[in-house]
Amino acid sequence: MSAYTGKMLKVDLDREEVIQVSTPLDLAEKYLGGAGLGAYFLYQLVPPEIKADAPGNAVILSAGPLTGTIMPCSGRISATTLSPVTGIFTDSNSGGDFGPELKFAGYDMVIITGQASRPTYLWIDGEKPELRDGAHLTDKTTWEADELLRKELGDWGIKTALVGPAAQKGVLYGSLVINKYRAFGKTGIATVLAQKNLLGIAVRGRKGVSLHDPASFEAQCDKILTSIKSSEGYSSYSKLGTYGVADLYQATGRMPWKNHQEAEIPKDLYKNICVDNFINNYKVRDVACFNCPIHCSHWFEVKEGRYGGEKGEKPELVSVMAFSALLGCSDLGAVCYYQNECNRYGIDMMECGNTLAMAFEAYQRGLITTKDTDGIPLEWGNLDSLEKIFEKIVHFEGFGKVLGLGVKRAAQKIGKGADQLAIEVKGYGMSLVEIRNAPHWGLAFATASRGGDHLKALPSIVGNHPKMFKELFGDQPPAEITSLMEIKGKGKLVAWFENYSAVVDALGICKFAYKVGWIHPEDLAVALSLATGIHYDLQKLLECGERICNIQKAFNARLGLTRKDDTVPQRFLKEPISSGPKKGEHLGAILPIMLDEYYEARGWNKQTGLPTRSTLERLGLKEVADDLEKTGHLSK
Repeated sequence: MSAYTGKMLKVDLDREEVIQVSTPLDLAEKYLGGAGLGAYFLYQLVPPEIKADAPGNAVILSAGPLTGTIMPCSGRISATTLSPVTGIFTDSNSGGDFGPELKFAGYDMVIITGQASRPTYLWIDGEKPELRDGAHLTDKTTWEADELLRKELGDWGIKTALVGPAAQKGVLYGSLVINKYRAFGKTGIATVLAQKNLLGIAVRGRKGVSLHDPASFEAQCDKILTSIKSSEGYSSYSKLGTYGVADLYQATGRMPWKNHQEAEIPKDLYKNICVDNFINNYKVRDVACFNCPIHCSHWFEVKEGRYGGEKGEKPELVSVMAFSALLGCSDLGAVCYYQNECNRYGIDMMECGNTLAMAFEAYQRGLITTKDTDGIPLEWGNLDSLEKIFEKIVHFEGFGKVLGLGVKRAAQKIGKGADQLAIEVKGYGMSLVEIRNAPHWGLAFATASRGGDHLKALPSIVGNHPKMFKELFGDQPPAEITSLMEIKGKGKLVAWFENYSAVVDALGICKFAYKVGWIHPEDLAVALSLATGIHYDLQKLLECGERICNIQKAFNARLGLTRKDDTVPQRFLKEPISSGPKKGEHLGAILPIMLDEYYEARGWNKQTGLPTRSTLERLGLKEVADDLEKTGHLSK
């Protein structure tokens, strides 16, 4: 089968062995690659009795079949593990060029198990991958470690994935940082590697990716590129990236101001954060991932003020939410600074922002005082306090040992009702959006397999395409599909988008480029067929996505998760929103209706939320059904 290298690495840290084995291409046809094969192997390798910090946990890095090809925006790679933050399934997806480089080195995947007896890093250079002494990487920032490895290996073209000092010291939401500015950010991938004493991976590739029909594949890629570049919103997205959505969220009441106490940033403060201010005063140039025509990232420079002189890549919408909206901060220089600091120390900025926001509100409400916070007044927008408490977190000291556990665990440690202020789903802090003004996003957060995350479904359609809607969604009225206000049909829609997003993550391409409306999903099936030589139509492709979603669900079901876990924080279920199109409403009565429709679309039990044998067997997952039945986690 073309497009795959046909080889993968198994890294046994207990034995300090790196073994080359064949990629199971029969499984690749069913799970595609990337996040798909990652989910499959995690289910097989990590039984429910294993904890995240145990040597028996696995970390699986997996590129997709289209990673590293001329397919537009094909720079993605997934990392999959049992999360130390949530204790459930997680995966994370990174851009940049680490994924393509792994393919160019000749490998589709790296599966890491065991625990090294000393600090170690993995060097992948063609046919002789090896584990090397990593003592010199201990307690180094990811930027320092990146420089050290490039000098040591004598090759400034290598790509690196590095564990920062925060995860090494014990912060649970450590992010694995790629070449300084990109990351596997979500739910503690780096923390698991730190616990395994594997402090980094460096890779150098010198091969290409073989294709079944190169000429036809190139023509299909040209068609897709033309579609992307001619689509509604392309020009603004290529200039602004995700940051450009900030003005829309502000206008539609979807900003999580001061831990979601308000749905918009005060207008006199928002002028400091708005898109025009960033473009005119901070952005220097565009930055792109591997083979990306959109270049949605930015190189920035803070020219004056407290953070004058700070330079780096991004910020993006997540940065604005984490270190502006959630924390009541209106200093864009601070947002840029903490973008860099999270990358230097290797922590997930969204989980950090959510955890800090919970603590700031707990301080506001008198649940904690300076006696609890090492003398630091956790006041909204106080940059002195933010700087001091951030240092406590990344060094895992004092009150930072509490906040370094993540929003749910930190709130439990604080007690006194702080759990009601923790904006999390399944133990992971919610990212980005105020959901009471966008109910179907609330459903997507509730059902996300890794916790409160917007990217597992990303239920967003660009433009109005009646013919495409008819082909994809049948007779469902366009208003049900595109309206933020209408809840009818949103259960089916979120299930469909979860399947589609799983496909995109499994192929090794970028969700932001392959929005429905920018391209027709059928184009992906054609491209994959031409790349691999295996025929896919859209139905077969989406069935692969459904299979991936079901094995992620099965992994969590085996851990005891049910319908009660598919929910959102109490604030959204009980407290009416203060502004926006749904002013005065909450999700308390709406979410159960959407969940029922979602479970029906999924073929899962409405009462329990558990998978059913009929659905699993339809997807070729009989062994998974048998496994769940033995442990009492299969719906009757």
